[in-house]
Amino acid sequence: MRKRDLGILLLAAFAVFFSLQHEGDFSFREAWYHLSDDGFPIKHDADRLPPPLVADLNGDGRREVLLPTHDAKIQVLQLPAHAGLASAAALDGFHEARVMAEISLLPANVRVAAGRRPVAMAVGAVDRSYKHAEVRKQVLVVVTSGWAVMCFDHNLKKLWETSLGDDFPHAAHHREVAVSVTNYTLKHGDAGLVIVGGRMEMQHHLHLTEGGLHADINGDGVLDHVQVVGGNGAEQTVVSGSMEVLKPCWAVATSGVPVREQLFNVSICHYNHLNLFHHGDFSRSFGRSFDPSGLEVATPVLLERDDGHKHRRGSHGDIIFLTSRGEVTSYTPGLLGHDAMWRWQLSTGATWSNLPSPSGMMENVVVPTLKTFSLRAYDPKQVIIAGGDQEAVVISPDGSLLTSIDLPAPPTHALILEDFSGDGLTDVILVTSGGVYGFVQTRQPGALFFSTLVGFLIVVIGVIFVSLHLNSSNGGKPRSNGQR
Repeated sequence: MRKRDLGILLLAAFAVFFSLQHEGDFSFREAWYHLSDDGFPIKHDADRLPPPLVADLNGDGRREVLLPTHDAKIQVLQLPAHAGLASAAALDGFHEARVMAEISLLPANVRVAAGRRPVAMAVGAVDRSYKHAEVRKQVLVVVTSGWAVMCFDHNLKKLWETSLGDDFPHAAHHREVAVSVTNYTLKHGDAGLVIVGGRMEMQHHLHLTEGGLHADINGDGVLDHVQVVGGNGAEQTVVSGSMEVLKPCWAVATSGVPVREQLFNVSICHYNHLNLFHHGDFSRSFGRSFDPSGLEVATPVLLERDDGHKHRRGSHGDIIFLTSRGEVTSYTPGLLGHDAMWRWQLSTGATWSNLPSPSGMMENVVVPTLKTFSLRAYDPKQVIIAGGDQEAVVISPDGSLLTSIDLPAPPTHALILEDFSGDGLTDVILVTSGGVYGFVQTRQPGALFFSTLVGFLIVVIGVIFVSLHLNSSNGGKPRSNGQR
């Protein structure tokens, strides 16, 4: 074999090796779907149903999806059997999930739907007498728009119902409701504890969430607040603890409640209002104008990162930002907890747009996703998922694109990250105005083995190439015996 042919083979092997490294060893495969029948338009945040729950209520090892509906029902979806097979040999494409049961939230005697729409759900175990290997059965708790709280057992039989309507103003509308189910008790004889919390507004009005991260971002034990707005909310958003108006596409972090000091003020867009990138790159931004109109931002998240010091869980790390143009930006707190250092920025396909309809109402608003999560259960290492109206991307802590997901329809909720397949790997659930879709995480163990083989082949080819080169250099013309 000539050296030229060997060199071409070596380059090809390098190309295969590096492409394998870039692809990663996991993806999210289309698994199941369920189409809704009501097609209810979401005109207000108060009309938005709670996200589906993934739970194994009866402890049989198979997980079901609990899906709320606008006609005051909770449907139980049985996923296709192959939806949990995270292998390339599994069937491709979405397959329909079956409704195996449903419960009505309407009163037993009077079938009145007013005030019975579900606004929050939670599952949990309330039995404290279980053994280590004993099957744990769970209960389902549902809160309705009329402040009715219902509890169902693992067979979806109603255990009890109570009303909290007298504890809240009658003219108030739900802004946010949360439920927690625990096996802790307050007094002897109780069987568990249900905690319901709510945030209300006195009248309907359109309000898109424009940032707002409350966390100890620098690990000093003091609660911090990170604010960020797009073009729509810039005129009325004021920086916490001051009269300063927050500029479009800028993030401001303050420390303390009430505010004691400002930590940083940084740009999260490639081009800020001065038409300059915050950290240089003047040549690319020169001559371009920054137009913040229509720009939206997702609520920033904190990505925990090990800096060699001990911090409480959920404190200290990188702050991740996402704009509707698909720009994902990472900052880390500076020395002594002040200022912020730019780490990386990635342009992705996680874009979205919410344009008002001719009537001025916002129907089926696209809800972006910006979350941190672990790819497998009990894995302390986290990655980032950013989602728009057509695509979601998974990003490593250092800003590398790991994989992407094509979304069949715009999301009306943030993407749900749960293990519905029961294999210990985190899966993705998409909720749209027309249905629910499940993506199962698929591991590709063969990629690591194949890349190892290709790496070994590169070493062998390199040894042969060097050997041929040395032999050709030392060969030359042989001397005749008569020469001296």
